Amino acid sequence: MKFGRRTTTFMLTAALALGTTALSGLSSQLAAQERTLKVWFGRDQFIPEDQFAQFKAENPDIAVEFEVIRLEDVSAQLVLATRSGNAPDIVQIQARDITQLAQGGMLKEFDAQIETFKEQFPDTYNQLSPIAWEGASSADGKLYGVALFVQSIYLTYRKDLLEAAGIAMPLETTDKVLAAAKAVSTIPGGGDMLGFSLIGCCVAPTWELPLFLAMGGQFIDGVPQIDSEVGIEWIEFYQTLMRDKSASPDSASWDSGQMRAAFVGGRAGVMHEGEHIYVEIEKTMPYAEGKWTFERLPTRPGQTEPHV
Repeated sequence: MKFGRRTTTFMLTAALALGTTALSGLSSQLAAQERTLKVWFGRDQFIPEDQFAQFKAENPDIAVEFEVIRLEDVSAQLVLATRSGNAPDIVQIQARDITQLAQGGMLKEFDAQIETFKEQFPDTYNQLSPIAWEGASSADGKLYGVALFVQSIYLTYRKDLLEAAGIAMPLETTDKVLAAAKAVSTIPGGGDMLGFSLIGCCVAPTWELPLFLAMGGQFIDGVPQIDSEVGIEWIEFYQTLMRDKSASPDSASWDSGQMRAAFVGGRAGVMHEGEHIYVEIEKTMPYAEGKWTFERLPTRPGQTEPHV
């Protein structure tokens, strides 16, 4: 199966796709004489399994205080913490927020430190992909940390629900996705079953833009050309989901947790999801059981532009 390369590239250069995050150091919070590091993580799973035990053993004079501040909330919380003089030294943020936070003076430029790291530890530096730095840079190319992960977005669906609705798989094109979503939402006895589980708040634009690219959409100077034939069809795709009542009327306020809960809980048939979450889905629904699967994002019917 061939998965598009430019979808991933876009998510790295434009926003690291929602779930993609960066680790950034703050400007004035850590002076040389201080011996405590304060760290904010965006999710529990990013905390080291040993909770910094090895780091503490190697650096007994440095204490590490850490907590989880949800990625959906971290930028606002960082602004408040900085103004109150209680900001973390290291913070996990959405890469799309780097430029704005840097312009607000809340992030420290790390170009010089990374260059020193490259000189002193060339073997370790060379093990890191250039993506690690690209994903933690601002729009003007200044470096503020290192990217923790990158992801591609896939069309993910419940095979058991699509089969119950009489839908053949794979789906492959947007018209078939819309038909599948409508069919699942109208399964007899399905109650409030949703055909498509959407994320609406916090990160929705960058979460859904990969579909725009898969449909043949173009970016010029980093700006998606939505005022185009492809852009109109892309918008109409979501309008159709809402008009057909295939998605929740509350989708605009749903975060990623609500979107995933509907899917995993058997209340939604289809969603867009990053492969990094498949590990968590596997814990609840082992892939080998055959209840769900995924494929690349759909193209438009008759599309001549390349899938990316």
